[in-house]
Amino acid sequence: MAAERPVVFVGPEALPALATDWSVICADSCQLTAEPERILVLSDRERSSPSLLSSDQARHRLRSQAAAVVVWKSSVKVERLAAELGVELANSQAALARRLENKAHFSRAASQAGLPIPDFQAGAAGPKLADAAGRLGLPVVFQLAHGFSGARTHRAATTAELAELNARFEGQPCRISQLVEGTPVTVTGIAHPDFLEMGPACLQLTGIPTLTPHPMGSCGNDFSSPLPHRQLVEATARRVGEWVRGQGHRGVFGVDLIVAPDGACWCIEVNSRLVASVPLFSLSARDRGSSSLLDLHLGCFGLSTAGPGRISCHWSQLILYRRDGPLLEDRPPTGRGTIDAEGNFRRAGDLPLQGPRPGEVGLVVRATAQPGGELARVILEGPLVDATGALLPHLRSLATGLRARMEVGASG
Repeated sequence: MAAERPVVFVGPEALPALATDWSVICADSCQLTAEPERILVLSDRERSSPSLLSSDQARHRLRSQAAAVVVWKSSVKVERLAAELGVELANSQAALARRLENKAHFSRAASQAGLPIPDFQAGAAGPKLADAAGRLGLPVVFQLAHGFSGARTHRAATTAELAELNARFEGQPCRISQLVEGTPVTVTGIAHPDFLEMGPACLQLTGIPTLTPHPMGSCGNDFSSPLPHRQLVEATARRVGEWVRGQGHRGVFGVDLIVAPDGACWCIEVNSRLVASVPLFSLSARDRGSSSLLDLHLGCFGLSTAGPGRISCHWSQLILYRRDGPLLEDRPPTGRGTIDAEGNFRRAGDLPLQGPRPGEVGLVVRATAQPGGELARVILEGPLVDATGALLPHLRSLATGLRARMEVGASG
């Protein structure tokens, strides 16, 4: 990826910079290998981007080497630190991005704009909101205003469950919406000052117990399996993308949708920041010699000359989230290799920051993972699920085997 000026990714782990020519400052390299000057690991510090940017080592490197910084999720503090360093922060305005990601605000604003949003109630959790939400009809989805990968998303099938959630989170801003049964999909796009580009829609793996303890949590992206009503999905995502761009967001964003059995397409939320599928787009651009999602992202901030162009993706990923039990000390290392018919990962060597090559599989293991947080990721080509949405047998065996090698007492 040819940015016009040097770019450094700063964030908790190095993975978002996979298959780029960026340098990295992180708390966890995920054991990705690169020249020593490419990855600076500050493992004795907190994992947040502001903490990393506050490090004397990071500040020295950025002042001497970087003209621009990209972070996973910006904040007012990150914006202030970047300004102090005199480097361009290639992220959308933090206040705007946080407002768009606020599920309660998003539903109100998107509904007013005429976008297809499930019926909802939003406000401070408590008895009053529980009573109003009960009139939506059960089951409903209860979500705190901010959350990640389904960790703060709950399904309430009864009045008692709805009341309990409102009591547990009383006073916290939340959104309660009608549950839409169907196929979860996600579409990633670029909101440029001069144009909008949308990538292909993919199946968003959700709530698969082998992969995540969160019943409604996302746990992977499948770009190779067929999608129901693809044209409608991508047309709906573009409508949402035009709205996101019109709100002033710049750069990468994601749109999460549900395709109902009757063909209706509902928008659930937007993620106005880098998203989990970014490395997959970077790998695909590398393989095909085309401008990447991140080239276009940098162009939004005057750091790349990449113009409008079709965004493609042919890589997919499974994401394993930690359960509540303790981790084993001797976990499998990050590496590249293949998966055999029985679902065993056959490691062939280290995984470079350039990522797995075509025909290879990348296994990325995190140094640490909190309960409910991401533990490992498998990056590969080809479909992940069958026609019913179940993991293909060899991938189910792979996930089960990996978890057994990572968590005490895990069996699948």
